[in-house]
Parts: sequence; C-alpha cells; structure tokens
Amino acid sequence: MPIEFLCPRCQAQLTVPDAAAGQKQRCPTCEVKLLVPALEIPLVRAAIEFLCPRCEAVMRAPATAAGSRQACPQCGGKVLVPKPDVAGSAFPEPGSGVADSDSLIPASAISQLASPFAESIAANVSENDIDNVVADEESLADELSVRQLPQRRKHLVWIVPLLFVGILVAVIAWLLYKPEPKLEGALTAQRLTEVELGPFRLDNSYLGRPKRAAQEIFSSLESEPLRASSPSLILEFNGGAGGISISITAANATEFVRVDPQQNPRLARYLKQQSDRFKKARDSELVRAVPEFLKAIEKRSEGERDISGLAEFRNSVGLASLVRGFGFHVQALVGKQAYRCVHEDAQGRLYFALPIETSEFEIIGRPQATAVSKNDMQFTGRFTVKIAKKPVTEKEEAPDMKKKIRKLLDE
Repeated sequence: MPIEFLCPRCQAQLTVPDAAAGQKQRCPTCEVKLLVPALEIPLVRAAIEFLCPRCEAVMRAPATAAGSRQACPQCGGKVLVPKPDVAGSAFPEPGSGVADSDSLIPASAISQLASPFAESIAANVSENDIDNVVADEESLADELSVRQLPQRRKHLVWIVPLLFVGILVAVIAWLLYKPEPKLEGALTAQRLTEVELGPFRLDNSYLGRPKRAAQEIFSSLESEPLRASSPSLILEFNGGAGGISISITAANATEFVRVDPQQNPRLARYLKQQSDRFKKARDSELVRAVPEFLKAIEKRSEGERDISGLAEFRNSVGLASLVRGFGFHVQALVGKQAYRCVHEDAQGRLYFALPIETSEFEIIGRPQATAVSKNDMQFTGRFTVKIAKKPVTEKEEAPDMKKKIRKLLDE
C-alpha cells in the first residue's frame, strides 16, 4: 500500500511505496531531505474498565465517554467515567477477555506511531532555524535581565561617573595647590643712640570733627602738653595751630632698636601683598580712639597735665599713629616680655624701645585690643632678630624742641 504525505517545506504531495516507511527521501520539488512517515495503522475503538464506587461492580465504557457520567448496570447510580491511563495501567492487555471491538491501544504502539512523525519534523528543521530560535531566546533573556536589574544597580550608571569626576577634580586641586610658605627666618637690627623720634603730626582726618572745631583742644595741648610714661618709653602729646604732634623718647633703661623687614625677600613680598589690609586695621583703631582722646582732653580742668585713660591713649592714639600698618600688628618678644612697635618709617623699618644690652629678640604677631573680624589681618609669622653690637648714632640738630614742633604744625 503506497504512502501519501505532504512535504513539510514546500507542501508538495508525495507518494512513496510502503517499503520506504521510516527512510529518508529527497523531495523532487524542493530537494530537501525528509523522513517518510510510517504506515497509518487503523485504530480500534478503545474501552475503559473501572469499578463503580458505590457497589464496586465492574463497568466498561468506550474511550470517547471519558469525563462523562454513565449509569451503573447493577445499582443504577451515575458514575463519572475516568480518563484512560496512557501508560497502560487502566487498559487491559490483549487477550484479557475484552471484546475485540472494545480492545485498548498499548502504550508501546502509540510510541511507535508517534516516533516516525517526530523524526520527520526534526529532519525538516534547518540549522538556521535552530540558530534563530536560540538567538531569539538569548536576546529575550538579556532583555529580561536588564529589566530586572535592582534599583541600586541602575543608580551605579550615573554614580560611578560622578565619583570618577570628583576624584579627578580632587587630584587636580591637590596638584595645583601650593601652600603658603611659612613666614619664618632671621633678621638683623641696629642699636640707635642719642635719638628722639618725632615730632610727628597726628593726621587731622581722624579727629572726628572739623579742624576748626578742634582749635581749642590744640591750644590746650600747646600750653599744657600731655606726657605718658612707661618703663620703656616717654610719649608726649603737643598742640599747635596745625593740630597735634607726638614725640617719643626712650626711658633710662631702654634704647631704640631698628630692624628692616625687607631683609627677608619672602617677608618683603608678603608685606607688599598685604599692606592695604594691615593699614585698614590701623586706620579703624585711630577712627575709634582719636575722637575719644579729644573728648577726654576737653574734660580736663585748667592747669591739669593729665587725663583719664592716658596710658590707653598712649597706645591707641600715640603709637598707632606712628606706625603705617605692619608695625601695628607686631611686637618684640624679649624672653617673656613683649614690647610694642613704637614707630614705622617711610621705608617700612620698625622701631622698638628695648632694654639696654638686649642682643636678640623675636618679632611675632600682636594680639589686637579690639574685636577682630574674619576679614581683619593677623600676622602669624615669627622672625628671630639679632642686634648688632656697634650702635648707630642718629642725633639731629634740635636746639629748641618747641620751635621744631611749631614749625612742623604750621606747615
């Protein structure tokens, strides 16, 4: 009996002899190799044998009745016909007494029938088709894995670049950062003998009032000067038509010492850069102190040669007006005793009144008497100063100090 079937690729009608069943043949139309299916075996009607759950009578029903209810011939109850077991446990073996019309299909027969068709399908599937299916499955798996990434892994997409940029910026900043060199070093100073500093005129811009309104105070100081003494120096306030003048004399146990900060190149550059900020702090002190000083003079009685707070005004008005900026912020340290800078000349040289025979001292920052804001300048350097043994005499011709003061104030 010939076998007729369709080519699974081009759907051409093929007819081969029954001897070719299970063999591979080439399709005459598309020339693809395919497996010839086995002969069709006429299936006999299968029967299902089971027990009635009520009276335990043996019941039989055709396979097509599986899942329906049948009446038990013995007790008449409605019984659900079970589905047949494809493994063969619910099917009686051939020759078990079941009628031929009701015989069952063994599981081995079903397997033999299904195998040729499965092989035919597998033979007609090309390798490209298999590769495409595998690729599609891998692509789908990748897509699902991306969709199922945890939220923290998604955040790494932008956190990692930002972290890298931050580290790069920090490294560049570290490479470009150049710390300020320490203001430390050594300087030399000179002893000054037979010298008096001044007179120097107090700038009238700090009076806090017009010059004309302060004429009475100037006259009071001209007739009755104020003298403020300390263990290291004597400071005198004198008056005249042009304003107030200040003179300084070293006390008996002290001498003037002069040091030039420009000796140290690093310190010289620093002072040039910070000169405006140093001067600003000194100006703030004079703007505050000079008006108070004038009020104290106005309150003193006629003939009185002293005022309340004179020692404080010696520093806040007298010494502050004799420095230009840097001298306002430093002091000389001899042992544990500190001495203020008493003068800073036009060349930036600093003058201190120190004990006689001092050979060495340090220049350090001076604590400010008033509150200092964050923008105010603070000197944090430290310089060791050695004083030369040979003194320098700078004696000026000043036979009449009053004439000299008057000439200065009248200019």
